Amino acid sequence: STAGRERVVREVMQRARQDHCGEAAAAEEQENEEEPETGEAAEGTEEENPAVLTRSFPASASEKEEEPEDAWTSLVAATPALYGVGVSGKSGMRALDRYHLPDCKDLDDFYETFLARCDGEAADDRTSLLAFMRREGDREIRCDPWTADPPSPGADVATSTRTIRYRRTLRAPIGPPTARAESKQTVARYGNRGLVADKVTKVHDIPSADCFTVDDRWIVEPCPERGGVCLSVYFEVRFVKGTFIRGIIQSQTNGQSMKSFRNFSRFAAAATAPDAEEAEEAVLLPPPVQTVAEPVPRELPWLPMACGLLAIVVLLQMLILWRMGSSMVQKNMVLELQETVQTLNRTLDMLQHNSGRLFKGTCKI
Repeated sequence: STAGRERVVREVMQRARQDHCGEAAAAEEQENEEEPETGEAAEGTEEENPAVLTRSFPASASEKEEEPEDAWTSLVAATPALYGVGVSGKSGMRALDRYHLPDCKDLDDFYETFLARCDGEAADDRTSLLAFMRREGDREIRCDPWTADPPSPGADVATSTRTIRYRRTLRAPIGPPTARAESKQTVARYGNRGLVADKVTKVHDIPSADCFTVDDRWIVEPCPERGGVCLSVYFEVRFVKGTFIRGIIQSQTNGQSMKSFRNFSRFAAAATAPDAEEAEEAVLLPPPVQTVAEPVPRELPWLPMACGLLAIVVLLQMLILWRMGSSMVQKNMVLELQETVQTLNRTLDMLQHNSGRLFKGTCKI
C-alpha cells in the first residue's frame, strides 16, 4: 500500500543519514589521531638535524675567519692552468711557467725584494723591479707609489694599486724602435696562502695600439715541502677591437713575453741567492756596453789587376770607335769616353771611401 511504501522510503533515508554521519565522525577521529604523530615526527627531525634550525642565522666567527681561504680557493679555481696545464683555444690567459725560488724566504721576502720599490728609492737596488726593467731595455721609468684601494662591497681581500710609465724597446718587424707604455699593477695578499700581482699594460705609438692590452698575473705561493716560494706566471693578449694585424701582434707579444718572464726567473733566482756570485754577476749587473770593433783591413791582390783590365777594355773601345767614325764623330766619342772614365773614377773613389777600412789598394783609370 501507499503507507507501506512511504515507511520504507523514510527508513532508507534515515539509514543513509546515519551512514554519512558515521563516516564524518570517523574522519574527524582519524585527523585527531594523526596530529600527535606529526608533531612527534617533527620533534624527532629537529633532534636528528639540529643544523636545520641554524641555517637562517649569520655565520659564526670561525666561519668568517675562513672567508680569505674561500677567496683564495675561488681565485685558484678561476685561474686557468694553474699548475702547468695548457689552455685550449685562442683566447684567455696562458700559463707560461712555474718557477721555484728556494732562497726566497716567504711571501713578505718576495714582496720586499721585487715589488715594494720601483721609484727613485730603488735606483741603487739591484734586486728591484726597476733594475730588471732597466736590464730589459726600458727607459724613462716613472713609478707611482702603492696606494690602498677603497674597500668594495663583499670584498674579502684588500688590494693596492700603482701605475708605471716607461719607454719600452721594441723588437718587431713593424713599428718604431721604442714606444711609450703604461702599466697598472694591482697586488692582493691572501694571508699566508699566497700573493697575487695583476698587471695591465697599454703600449702607445704603435700600429693598432688602441686595439689590445697585455695582461699578466703572478701567483706566489709558499712551498713548505721544498722551501722558499713558487711563482706561477700567466699572460694574455686581450683584444678590445678588431685589427688586421692581430696575428702579428699575437705572435710578437707571445715571444717577447715568454723571453721576458724567463729572464725574470733567472734574475729572481740570482737576486735571492747572494752566495751565488757568478750568477749574481751574470744576471744582476747591467748588461755590458757593446762596442763596434774597428774592422781589420784585408789585402785584395786582384783589385789592381781588375782595374787594369777595365782600363784596357776602355782603350780598346776608344780605338775601335776612332777608326770607325769621322772627325766630328770622333770628337763626340772622345768627350763621351772622357765622361765615362770620370764617372768610373768617381765610382771607384766612392767605393774606396765607403769600404776603405776593409780594403787596401787603389786604382785609377
